[in-house]
Amino acid sequence: METRILTAGADKGITRPLYEAVFSDPPVFVDFYYREICPENTVFCRVEDGRAVSMLHLNPYRLRFCGAEIQGWYMVAVATDPAYRHRGLMAGLIREAADWLRARHVPFVYLMPVDERIYAGQDFHTVCPFAGWEAPDGPLESQFDLYCVPDERYCRLRAAEQALGEEEDGLPPHPVFMFRITDETRFGALSGLDRKLGRTPAPDECITFLRRLRIRLAEDV
Repeated sequence: METRILTAGADKGITRPLYEAVFSDPPVFVDFYYREICPENTVFCRVEDGRAVSMLHLNPYRLRFCGAEIQGWYMVAVATDPAYRHRGLMAGLIREAADWLRARHVPFVYLMPVDERIYAGQDFHTVCPFAGWEAPDGPLESQFDLYCVPDERYCRLRAAEQALGEEEDGLPPHPVFMFRITDETRFGALSGLDRKLGRTPAPDECITFLRRLRIRLAEDV
C-alpha cells in the first residue's frame, strides 16, 4: 500500500470510485465536484492495487482571520473503503495532512463532521456552529473575525453549487465546525496571542481563542 499526495493538476479520478461508494451525492454533483473543485484541491490517499482505499480532500479557500487574509483549507470527503476500516489508515492520513499544512505555515484546518466523536481523537475540537446560507447585511469585516473571503472563485463555485440544489441536503442534524491547530507559531502571530502571552500559544489556547471569535463559515464545497 502506498500513500499519494495529489496536488493541483494531478489526476484525482483515482479517488472517484471511493467517493461514489461511500457518499450518497447525486451523480450531477459528483461530476461538478471532480470537474470544478478537484483540479485546485489537494488529496491525500492510500492506494492498493491501483485503487484508492482511503482518502481526504483539502479544499482551498481564502480566509480573513483577525484582519489578515490567509490561505485556508477545508477538509472534506474523508472516507475509507469499509473493507479497510479500523486499520488506522485515516488517522495516518490526517497526521500527514497536518504535517503538510504545518510545513506551509497554515495555522489551522477545519471540517464539518458527521459525528464529532470521530475526529475528537484526531486533535479536532468543536469551535462554532454552521452559519447558515443567508448572507448577512453589511460588510463582513465589520461583523466577523474569521470568514471565507467572497472572491470571484468562491462566488462562482457557490452559485454553481446552488444551481445544483445542494444546500442543506446531507448536513448533520446539528452541524458544527471542528478545527485542528496545525501551526501554533503562525496562529500566535496572526491572532496576537504570542504578544499577549509573551510566548507561542499551546494548541488548546488557540482553540479557546477561536471559540471567542465571531466566525462565519458556510458548508461550501
